[in-house]
Amino acid sequence: DRLVNGFKISGITTLQTGFPIGFVANTDFNSLGCGPYSFFGCPDRPNFVGPYQTLDPRATNTFNKRTGSFWFNPAGFTKEAIGTIGNARRNMFHGPGLNNTDLAIEKDFRVDEHRFFELRLEAYNAFNHTQFGNPNSNVDSSNFGRIQTAGNPRLVQLGAKFYF
Repeated sequence: DRLVNGFKISGITTLQTGFPIGFVANTDFNSLGCGPYSFFGCPDRPNFVGPYQTLDPRATNTFNKRTGSFWFNPAGFTKEAIGTIGNARRNMFHGPGLNNTDLAIEKDFRVDEHRFFELRLEAYNAFNHTQFGNPNSNVDSSNFGRIQTAGNPRLVQLGAKFYF
């Protein structure tokens, strides 16, 4: 009875689509609608000229002599012409989604009716799926289209409590 009873299993799974990507072109101010002191955002956006193509950031993709970690093809975008705002619409791409499972296994060891030990094993991102951040969305950046951040890997912790 002490070895088999008193187990509890709990978990939370999150499956979520990615956050929208807002493309910008904000170093040359080609739209002539804002300057370096615009406090409410600049409407400059790049032109979308290529096919809609999302990529696997784990694979080695080569564009313009840049390698790896691309979420979309950066060659599909160009700078807008002077005096115009680019045609890349708002939120036209979404970043990588989220696939995360947190699990906990708990075992209670009774001492008497009111006192017991609790032993708990918790795993965050239990299946160790890579949680990529959004890619760089500034067409003027050398890292345009590249994912540069990721969430935490699997984290496991063991805890013990005594209730009295």
